[in-house]
Amino acid sequence: MVKLTLSFVMLGLGLATAASAAPVDDAKPVPVGGSVYKNPYKDSGIVGDANLNARLAKVDSEEDLRDAIYDWVSATYAPKFKSEIGTCKEKSERCDRSTLCQLNTPDCVKINPGEEIDQMLEYLKGFYLTTFTHGHCDHNSKTKAWCSQLGLCSKFYVKDDGKCKNLNFTDVSVDVTKIIDHLEGSNGDAYAVQYDVPVGAYTWAEHRKTKN
Repeated sequence: MVKLTLSFVMLGLGLATAASAAPVDDAKPVPVGGSVYKNPYKDSGIVGDANLNARLAKVDSEEDLRDAIYDWVSATYAPKFKSEIGTCKEKSERCDRSTLCQLNTPDCVKINPGEEIDQMLEYLKGFYLTTFTHGHCDHNSKTKAWCSQLGLCSKFYVKDDGKCKNLNFTDVSVDVTKIIDHLEGSNGDAYAVQYDVPVGAYTWAEHRKTKN
């Protein structure tokens, strides 16, 4: 599968710059853990894409979040693969063939319609779902049970937004770059991120299994 770059992640989100996290109400802490879903994006408006912002604000369950991300990826990227985004030619010296590229740039060619684009869309759905189910945290001896070495945490597990903050969605995001650089194989509907602690890798698919 091709390698994502931060610029293409931001292209999808429609961002140049944006706020990095939702406001935190320090007076009302929420315990770590628990089974009740708490939408961390309800009032944040941090995503540059207005359609995704509106959809995220209405999410009230893990299943809703997954559906919102999947629908948005299809609507956003399917047209872009037809006219804007391609992959680099094999053995190109001007373009990294493992990376998505902008069409009409040297050695950037269209992705084949059909199965190849479908596979790319599935990969992007998993990537964005992973992005929106992770937050950033302060990794230390007291938080190591749920805050990974990369300073990432699961927003399904850590319900306190003061502890597991929304990722920084800007065009210089260190948070998103960490996820891009450390994605592991697909784990159900989302991806594991290298160095995740057990609960840090807690995905929607795993949560669903525990309820069945």
